[in-house]
Amino acid sequence: MSRLKSLCILSAVNISFLIVLYGAYCTYRSLILYNHIKSPARGLIGQVYRADPALGFAPIPGSQGAHVLPPRPDIPIQYDKAGFRVPHDYAIPDAHKRPRPLVLALGCSYTYGDACKAEDAFVWRVAQLLNGSSINAGGCGYALSHMVLLARDLIPRYRPDYVLIQYSPWLIQRGRSCFAPSFFGRVTNPFFTATVSGMAVHPPVFMPVVFNLPVDRYKKSPKTFSDFASFLVRVGLPLHAYEDFMMLAYHVNKRIGRIPMPARDTSAIIKNAYGEILQIAHDAGAQALIVVLGDGIAPLPIPEEIKALGIPVVDAYAELMSRLTEPTTEYYGRAYVHWNDSDPPEVIDAHPNPPAHQIIADSIVAAIQSRQKK
Repeated sequence: MSRLKSLCILSAVNISFLIVLYGAYCTYRSLILYNHIKSPARGLIGQVYRADPALGFAPIPGSQGAHVLPPRPDIPIQYDKAGFRVPHDYAIPDAHKRPRPLVLALGCSYTYGDACKAEDAFVWRVAQLLNGSSINAGGCGYALSHMVLLARDLIPRYRPDYVLIQYSPWLIQRGRSCFAPSFFGRVTNPFFTATVSGMAVHPPVFMPVVFNLPVDRYKKSPKTFSDFASFLVRVGLPLHAYEDFMMLAYHVNKRIGRIPMPARDTSAIIKNAYGEILQIAHDAGAQALIVVLGDGIAPLPIPEEIKALGIPVVDAYAELMSRLTEPTTEYYGRAYVHWNDSDPPEVIDAHPNPPAHQIIADSIVAAIQSRQKK
């Protein structure tokens, strides 16, 4: 046997071994994911999101699903045909015919109202208190970079009367990351990059695939070997193979400079991003308000860059804290997060609960009415 032929055979054996080894690794990871989605864990049911080249992921217009918060009942998710969250079975024939005043809100899951019904989120309640309607453009896992992109699109298109702009420290942190928080799978973010002229929003480094896979069909199917084999072929292997390849390409492109480094100057990000949203709102004739939201009891100072914008700042976080008997984690939890009905009760989600959203809404409306009297 020639030396060349021997080398070819040895290479084929090694490649085959590596393929088998990688397949086993993907199978192991798929089994972990399979067991996770079979367990009664916090998550989503229903295909309500899709990959988006600008935002990384976005709601599917007209879709329905639910937030799963075991052991509590599922929380309905419904998006109208314009792609905005609305109460279950609620629909508006034409998004441009929403009653005035129109309130548009930008933010993350705190604005969206995660773990709450749509009608319990502060955005909806503000609109009801003003006898108007709302566009809730908050998104679970969204960053300040998402908010800038949505402001560029939605404010000129719908010309709202009020624009509620969430400020929370984690919005800036997420805007400096290429990846969004997710229950599983790699979900990509638009992210801020520094430029000669200021700040730019770079598109997601690749399109996430997790939203295209039939994960839902396996959440309630019988847990059997054949069910796992089907999951492995239709979900596990496609997910891990695609994401591993895309992550390899991401690291290579980052190393050779084809993907720019995320911006690190927090002050510049706040100044440019919030300043741009404010300018877009001003050009559309809308009144903008910054809504300060925090998590827990740690002090949340308002950045000087926010104060310098010269627009109303609704410190809803301070208002929530001021109503506590004691400013402790225990009292905050008792008042403002989601609990189950067990004995003793346990926290099932740390997002603001309906009473907290009502206080936030009241604070916003009070600021609007106070400004109207001036």
